[in-house]
Amino acid sequence: MPTLMLCLGGQLRVLGRQTLDLGPGDLLLIEPGCWHEHPVLRPGTSYFALGFLAGRCDMKFCDGEHQLWGAVPEEPCRQQMEALMFATDEGGR
Repeated sequence: MPTLMLCLGGQLRVLGRQTLDLGPGDLLLIEPGCWHEHPVLRPGTSYFALGFLAGRCDMKFCDGEHQLWGAVPEEPCRQQMEALMFATDEGGR
């Protein structure tokens, strides 16, 4: 399953095959098995991340000062992630 990154505020930098800067409301799906890194957050940046590992769904809310981690069973999050992976909008993104 992929990892989902959602920028909630500020500008979120994600390093992987390429460097991407996400703005508020930008959503990034990182393909399964793709190495990625999150540099130190810029001031005012916050994000939500969702990933899957060992039959569970890991969730993280983070800003420059706080991190909230949690894990829940992978369903129904897995079904929702699969639906998101195959969804398209009019722009083909």
